[in-house]
Amino acid sequence: MPNPSFYFICFVVILGLLGCEKSSGDVSGEDAAVAVDQAVSDAYMDAFVPSCSEDSDCDDSSSCTSDRCVEGVCQYERISAEVEVVELMDSPEGVVSLERAGDLVYLARGILGTQVWDVERIPTRRLLDYPLGEDEGAHAGAHFYDGGIVIRAGRWMYILDSTGRRVSEYRSSDEIRDVIAFSEQTVALALYAKGIEIVDLGNGIFPMRVGRTDTLGRANTLVVSGDRLLVADGLLGVSIVDVADPSTPILSETTIKTSGRVDDITTAGRLVAINEAGAGLGILEATRDSVRRTARIVEDLDVKLIHASDPVTLMVVTDDGELIIVDTSSLDEPVVSQRFSLGGGIRHIAAQGRELTIERTDGRLVTASLSCGLEGEAQLESEQGRDGGFNDAGVDAGN
Repeated sequence: MPNPSFYFICFVVILGLLGCEKSSGDVSGEDAAVAVDQAVSDAYMDAFVPSCSEDSDCDDSSSCTSDRCVEGVCQYERISAEVEVVELMDSPEGVVSLERAGDLVYLARGILGTQVWDVERIPTRRLLDYPLGEDEGAHAGAHFYDGGIVIRAGRWMYILDSTGRRVSEYRSSDEIRDVIAFSEQTVALALYAKGIEIVDLGNGIFPMRVGRTDTLGRANTLVVSGDRLLVADGLLGVSIVDVADPSTPILSETTIKTSGRVDDITTAGRLVAINEAGAGLGILEATRDSVRRTARIVEDLDVKLIHASDPVTLMVVTDDGELIIVDTSSLDEPVVSQRFSLGGGIRHIAAQGRELTIERTDGRLVTASLSCGLEGEAQLESEQGRDGGFNDAGVDAGN
């Protein structure tokens, strides 16, 4: 009978031979790390590519795009647009900012107070002329919310009901740079050096802070992207705040670094765009779990406003009154597709959908509407017909 050690030696030799035969599917060491990373990357991409079985699955509710399903993936292509500029009226004195909501334009006028105008048709109608209260600071902005109007003035926010009657006020921890609707009765505030706050306005009588977090820069403007707030955070770039639980906003460790100060940000679907002062326009992509930079458009422009009207259309307005349409069908390779004149320099501007409301330097208040064929005109009329939520009572303007 052979010695037992003979069997042991044979076993070791066989294992050694097997170990020397590495199949092409085996990976180890650095190769294994690369393979795992690639698998994670592929899974990540698969999770966010829109899937479809027919063209209707890709409908992005914009008549300015051609929506197609190609091999199970949605593809979007811009349709050439036209711009119609309509003069509304002489702009009221002292406008410092304006906002558009439905058919209504909200004009903050500093020490002259706030006005609300119905611009659905000409002649336009003034619905509200709210004078500055004795205890109020100069009005820096007027914003629509579901229950009425929010006016910001320094650290203060004054809440008006739908009749234009002031019902309460709210003092924040720093200057309020922006107010956006967060939910039906809740707004988010950009607080310059103090980050962001979520405030529940309720019926307007007892506004209460729901949550707050600091950012590392200077919060100027906000947009909502899924369960996140994206913050134009000055020289820091773009900060990302998780607001899945509004009572506990969480500042992400990830910040989008930029080459210039970021004071303006806009989003529509996966498209996010930022104005990097002196360094061009940044194009970002927002997915369910992340935000990443994809491209930069470098042009020597004095940008007044950027606005994503749909996921493949970025509207860029310059100080001297040029409207530039950027095709963002490919977020990695955005293309300037069209340019239009808005009839004069721009003093103040607001955007809603595919329509701009503009106070020009010649003192006229105008709208500029982007339409894409007959279907686009019909859709635009439908968008313009939505009520901004303010009681309809007022006087006609002398145009």
